Amino acid sequence: MAERASVPAASAYSTPPTVRLSPDELSRLGRLLSLTALLALVVLPLGILGGWELLFAPLHLSPERRAELWLEPPFCWAYFLPLVPPLGLYIVIARWSGEKAFRHS
Repeated sequence: MAERASVPAASAYSTPPTVRLSPDELSRLGRLLSLTALLALVVLPLGILGGWELLFAPLHLSPERRAELWLEPPFCWAYFLPLVPPLGLYIVIARWSGEKAFRHS
């Protein structure tokens, strides 16, 4: 019988090379990711819900026209309620797991 050429088993299951960062770099990246996530939580929903139109609308609008801009407190806050549980859970898990694990979340 002819012998088969052996293929290293590790080549099929090898992991990609990782970059080793110093603790200071990990801490800085974790803070940057935290601030980016918080900024996205504030800015993106505002834009999605039409908040930019409300912020940059002329101040001389009639009350009827302003009522058409449907982002009026306190009614607009109801649109954020479905976002609170998943985003809150994401932030809690990310903070509990630490800044080192936060970059993988």
